[in-house]
Amino acid sequence: KSDDFNPNASFAKYDKSEESESFLKDTLHVHYLFANLSNDDLGKIIACMRPIEAIPGEYIIRQGETGDLFYCLESGKCKATVETIGDVMEYGRGGSFGELALIYNSPRAASVIASEDCRLFALELSVFRSVLANTNSNNSVNLCEFLKKCPFLDTLSNEQIAKLSGALDSSTYEDGE
Repeated sequence: KSDDFNPNASFAKYDKSEESESFLKDTLHVHYLFANLSNDDLGKIIACMRPIEAIPGEYIIRQGETGDLFYCLESGKCKATVETIGDVMEYGRGGSFGELALIYNSPRAASVIASEDCRLFALELSVFRSVLANTNSNNSVNLCEFLKKCPFLDTLSNEQIAKLSGALDSSTYEDGE
């Protein structure tokens, strides 16, 4: 079960070229979920990211299914499509998707389909949560989770939510104060 994790667990690690490691570091470093991780924690996540190949027409994510993987696209192109709308997004090198699976345990909001031969790296929810359990970044993710649930912030992008979370201060008040 994806909610069960051990912060001291040992996860499978996958060999990567220096180019792929550099690509993942650059891609994750600017993503709001990973931006505040230390280089050491980011390195742990990258080591556990599994390479995946997809061919044109192959579903990487299916709308409605429960997700437990986050993806970074190293090469190729993918398109995101929503059943009632059609194509809503195209991803190229450096594109990432599936991050809501790392925050919420909810069905996928869209399908992502390979438009051409793709090389991706996938991160499992259990790895993400395990690394976060041992970092100060957990507070940042909790703030992002809270802000994403606020209906009046629906128009903000994930990056804007992340910036907003970084500007918040926490205060505690006693009952009646």
